[in-house]
Amino acid sequence: MSKKDLPAPPPTPGTARLTVYFVCPINEGSIVVAIDGVTLSEIPFDHTTKGFLGFKKSGGGTVKRVLLAPPGTHDLSVSVNDRKHGLVGSETFRQTLAPGSTWTLRIDQPTRSSTPAFFLVRTDR
Repeated sequence: MSKKDLPAPPPTPGTARLTVYFVCPINEGSIVVAIDGVTLSEIPFDHTTKGFLGFKKSGGGTVKRVLLAPPGTHDLSVSVNDRKHGLVGSETFRQTLAPGSTWTLRIDQPTRSSTPAFFLVRTDR
């Protein structure tokens, strides 16, 4: 069983569960999630594949990561960075995270050149 196949950890009492989900048209880069200005996680991604004769091909893929966040009212910041072009987009949400709650932070970017849209939705209601 690989690391990707492991089930997400259940939230411990007193923490909020935050699932970051991004169907990514960008080849290489990172997603940075911060709470009150402190980085909670930097999620790197690389969707490069080997093509004909071993040449690298750029492509896209899906990024999904589960993070545990402290409860309370926080400024939740997310930014998407392209390795070649730098910052692609960012958003800050002022949200109260209840203990034991579950949230989805979805990033929508239809094409590599478009600006991403960010959505924070509570999913445990």
